Amino acid sequence: MYAVLGEKGFFPKEKFKEFLQFNSMLQGHVEICTPGAEYSGGSLGQGISFACGLAYSARLKKKDYKVFCILGDGECHEGEVWEAAMFASHYKLDNLYVIVDYNHYCTLGDVDEIMNLKPLEDKWKSFGWNTATVSGHDYNELLDALNTAKNYKGKPFDLTNFVDANTAFITMKTKLGKDLKALDLP
Repeated sequence: MYAVLGEKGFFPKEKFKEFLQFNSMLQGHVEICTPGAEYSGGSLGQGISFACGLAYSARLKKKDYKVFCILGDGECHEGEVWEAAMFASHYKLDNLYVIVDYNHYCTLGDVDEIMNLKPLEDKWKSFGWNTATVSGHDYNELLDALNTAKNYKGKPFDLTNFVDANTAFITMKTKLGKDLKALDLP
């Protein structure tokens, strides 16, 4: 989120160097004090709940806009994600699009070793969602899936994109707080 906000000019990109530093506005979870942020993102799972609220509000106000939410795969371990998924399906929030970044890593280690999510797409389907699974490295595949999703009516849409954490844009070494296990990615 910080990368998008910086690119959109909400704050100078030089602020990226302050990420996770004491008194920086760029902390581990986005807070409302960050220019461009619309809510404080605290606990994992809150993003999809907030997105459900925005999508439901649009329905009540008869507004025609779409709500996009990006989830990390580790975030899918949280019960709040599945409560929100059930809410979105129950209220037929077809203006809600969730994109799961399925790179198999979270701050505590390998997602599938912590709590196996497979088969992730089937879980979303079981909650009444339209789904697609694509390569997170293929922009055309991502755009095609999102364009196809425009035609779905009566159900929210989940796009799970598999990302190889050892290639493409995720080729950095992760430095985490002393109380969290650091991942040693090539």
